[in-house]
Amino acid sequence: MFVGPIGITFGFEDPIAAAKKVLEYAGKNDKFKVRSGVIEGRLCSVDDIKAMSKLPPKNVLLGILAGTMQAPMSKLAGALNATLSQFAYALEALKNKKSS
Repeated sequence: MFVGPIGITFGFEDPIAAAKKVLEYAGKNDKFKVRSGVIEGRLCSVDDIKAMSKLPPKNVLLGILAGTMQAPMSKLAGALNATLSQFAYALEALKNKKSS
């Protein structure tokens, strides 16, 4: 891997963003080749880097995770609210029937 001229790129906040920029540059420049990389301490092949570069940014992935974790609780709250509302409507209807 370390034969010939070598370039090193660092990405501190979001390492995938750095990989995206390097692959974007490699697509525009025929003389620039990506051989491998280290992402989060793991040696990655070019195919691995290309696959990771297609992922959304880290904050978007965290938002998707939070939404996925929140969805069952929201559905449960909606179901409980619907049950209470139906019970209240039934009591109101019973009250109206007895008062008539």
